[in-house]
Amino acid sequence: ERVSRQVLQWHVMDTVDWAGVHYQDTTGMLATFAKLQIGFGWAMNPCRQSYCNKDIRTESVNANGVKAVTTEGSTKVSTVSSQIAYATLNGHLLEGEERFLVTWDGREPQTGGGGGVIGEEGQVHFSVRSVSRGSGILGALIFPLLRPMQQRFFSDQ
Repeated sequence: ERVSRQVLQWHVMDTVDWAGVHYQDTTGMLATFAKLQIGFGWAMNPCRQSYCNKDIRTESVNANGVKAVTTEGSTKVSTVSSQIAYATLNGHLLEGEERFLVTWDGREPQTGGGGGVIGEEGQVHFSVRSVSRGSGILGALIFPLLRPMQQRFFSDQ
């Protein structure tokens, strides 16, 4: 839940000191910013949050399509995920969308008779999906220079 909250509040962008996002919660408007590699200063680019999905629950099913159930009869949840995305707006050097997804596999820790944890907790997975290209003449010209910055950003996550 803590990781999901960090993603949905755009704190996932706080992990690097050379790029980030400024988000206006009431309007869904945001601006990405990055430190310029050539010279001094920062580049700001307008975006808009395109969607935000919190706690999407996916039920377990077997090979026959039958829902898996716990011994108590309730449906097992195989995964819980949250995602948020933004799309670029006119004036951005790139045209595209980036999505940040966090998924928990739904496994709760098992406890023994004395209250100690005897089983593994579930795992959390994080992924970023980016689809982009240069926007306009300037964006198309400098896209080959921006692509390595994007890849650096994703690896720093």
